[in-house]
Amino acid sequence: MKHIFRGFAAAAALVLASLTLATPAQAYETYSMDNSWAKSSGKVWKDDNRHFGYNLYLTDDARDGHCVYYQAQAVRNNAPDTVWTRFTQNVCGYGNRDRFSNASYGLIYSWQPGADGFRVRACKAVDDAPDPCATASYVATRGQWTKG
Repeated sequence: MKHIFRGFAAAAALVLASLTLATPAQAYETYSMDNSWAKSSGKVWKDDNRHFGYNLYLTDDARDGHCVYYQAQAVRNNAPDTVWTRFTQNVCGYGNRDRFSNASYGLIYSWQPGADGFRVRACKAVDDAPDPCATASYVATRGQWTKG
């Protein structure tokens, strides 16, 4: 009986160790983009099945008189992704930097039914023309405080 218990305990410890080692170390999706007109960086995450969070920084890096801002897109596995939507105010003036977070800005992406994740991108506000946007972040699908 002791051999069976020891064998079971050893197998359980081995399974637990392999699961721990296989878990990704990063608990959120990072975003970093630098180009000639903006620097943006930060983290986006999925808090639970309904809420998404972010802690993002955006710097206006051009002396062109155009402001920069963030757009977001809800991603759905079994339905079309939503259209890109502006979700921050403008950051204007060369070298100016703002921080946007779900705590300080007061917006949590819970309004998209069936959203499995969301992504962000930095854009330049251009009057009377389409706004150019940087490459989008990876899709945020993981918790801020939980791994995997």
